[in-house]
Amino acid sequence: MEQKFFLKRVLSGIVGLVVEVLAPQPCPGCGVFGHGRGGWCESCFENLPWFAGSFCRRCGRPLGLSPGGLTPPLCGDCFNEPPFDNVRSACFYEGVVAELIVRFKYSRALYLLNPLGEILLEGFRRHFGNEAFHFITPVPLHRERLKERGYNQSALLAGFLAKRTGIPVNPKAVIRRRNTIPQVKLSGRERRNNLIGAFAVSERALEQIRGRSILLIDDVVTTGTTLVETAKVLKRAGAARVCGLTVARSGHS
Repeated sequence: MEQKFFLKRVLSGIVGLVVEVLAPQPCPGCGVFGHGRGGWCESCFENLPWFAGSFCRRCGRPLGLSPGGLTPPLCGDCFNEPPFDNVRSACFYEGVVAELIVRFKYSRALYLLNPLGEILLEGFRRHFGNEAFHFITPVPLHRERLKERGYNQSALLAGFLAKRTGIPVNPKAVIRRRNTIPQVKLSGRERRNNLIGAFAVSERALEQIRGRSILLIDDVVTTGTTLVETAKVLKRAGAARVCGLTVARSGHS
């Protein structure tokens, strides 16, 4: 009975997503209809809080330094060699970008996949346009959280990016084996402890991961803990390269 209810909810979510994404939507910034870039008008899209300036070349954390030199610096944390190769974000988590992510994630505003997907795509072009990846994979949700929400926002974003770039998507490369409490209200140390052992790679996915270059997708990066723990299991499974890309980066570090 529970399985039927879950399947019904998932199918309902898919139908709702198709209807909402295909229906015409106004520009999320100014409310004007008739624009083709995921609904954004050119002015609003150009004036989004794009991630720029000096940042750590590995984790992408803003450093507040004057840009200069041929090799961007490392932040203090990245001298410890985190498991991912690098992480980048399209925008800062502020203004209309933060508002759209919250609505998309918690209010079932699935029609926002297109405008947020376009931001993610632009971030990919800016930061990874010259790199090759074997596949894209989202940060996974635990099945209990998936039942509650009805969808994984990171999986939807990964699917959007895969469709627009032609890079295959592998939604099940990593699984979430422990239903952790939400990270949003936890400190950095609490976030790390909360996610220890939360992710795993299934035996079925091992051959798809060994020696591959993989792009991890999530909606927001704050401390980077989720991407660290996800990248760990991919590297242990033999991935040659693991990078992360998010729609936005929170100023919290």
